[in-house]
Amino acid sequence: MVMTEMLHLHGFDHQFVDYSGVTLDERYAVFYVSDVMDEEALTESGPFAGVLRYDLINHTTDFVSYGHKPYILNYSDAGRWIYYTYLSWEGRTAVLAIHQLDCRSMQAKEVYILRLTDELAESTEVSVISRMGLYGLNERYLLVSLPDLDPFSKKRNSGFTGYLLIDVELGQSFPVPERIGPNDRIVHLSYTSVFEQDHIEQLMIVTGRIGVSEKRAAWDYSQYDMLEGTAIQSVVIIPLEQFVQNVRNHLPIDETFIIDQCDPAHGYAGISRRGSSLFLCKQHFSENSSELCTYGLKDRQMERRGLDECYDNIYIGEDLKKFGIRTSEPLDQIYDLDSGELLYTASDQYTMARMINSRCMRTRKFIAEQNGLLLQLIDIYTLQVIGTVTGRWASISYIPEAGVYLCSERI
Repeated sequence: MVMTEMLHLHGFDHQFVDYSGVTLDERYAVFYVSDVMDEEALTESGPFAGVLRYDLINHTTDFVSYGHKPYILNYSDAGRWIYYTYLSWEGRTAVLAIHQLDCRSMQAKEVYILRLTDELAESTEVSVISRMGLYGLNERYLLVSLPDLDPFSKKRNSGFTGYLLIDVELGQSFPVPERIGPNDRIVHLSYTSVFEQDHIEQLMIVTGRIGVSEKRAAWDYSQYDMLEGTAIQSVVIIPLEQFVQNVRNHLPIDETFIIDQCDPAHGYAGISRRGSSLFLCKQHFSENSSELCTYGLKDRQMERRGLDECYDNIYIGEDLKKFGIRTSEPLDQIYDLDSGELLYTASDQYTMARMINSRCMRTRKFIAEQNGLLLQLIDIYTLQVIGTVTGRWASISYIPEAGVYLCSERI
């Protein structure tokens, strides 16, 4: 039976509210709140971006604002700990005050100060230091990407000179060795995730700073003569403590920790984890087909299933039901991969469809006359509309632990 309870969140009319993927005690859902999208609504007193915690039982909220300061938010979550950095300047030296927010207490504290000098910037306002990235790993560790500050650099380094591992408990930082196996480098990191498997924290690293559609276009143009950083994509699974020890001992990530790679003729169209399995959706550009790779995190075995059609993503539901999503067609389409049945085709080219759980999809359409969005929650099998949200910055998030949907909208 489909859960149709939709909770409505008000008070953030000019901001996007996105579920972080973190729920505490099956009760508190954590959301990222964006900067104000309408400049006319912004005042010296706010509202500002920040982190929102929603009580799914009492329907109350707690909010921590980043305030009226330039900030950088972490790209990956570290469970209940969210990292962000305030950026200020002392001459040509950027002072990066890294803060850690505990979503259980909703209390933030400064955990590290990093100073970087940009001698080549004409002014601090145009410095690329603001492009640095934070990757929260857990309560103790985070990764920081260091931008290449040379505007004339010809290095194939995805715009970064390297990474630092910061230990907030010791108050120290350590340079991360560059190599990932014989063919890849840490400067091409695009995503990290930390999860627990058999009571051991595992770190997943994904490289290749390019989307599958962009990589396919690069393949069509240059084939194997592709730039480093996009040509090779790696998926690494390594115990977090092993990674920390490698960094401290100046050891690279050995190729034995690489569970899968894409060469220039292939690209990742989606990576997701369900229980003790990791699912990789790969596109084969020359064959115009897809492959679903299932990696067992317990037995460390990979199963590969070829798919005749080319899917732009594969959604794996909590019950391991699999859906193929095609967005490169004239109209978005969703397929049941077990039966091969076409379940849904968008009504027009302006409607975007994505799976939100094993039963429901979310469609998104921009309505030009209203200068806003129309979001619909639809039963994928009956095509019945379960709920509708409208507004210029409307959003629908699914909270799997509670089995409910939380909507924000502009009235």
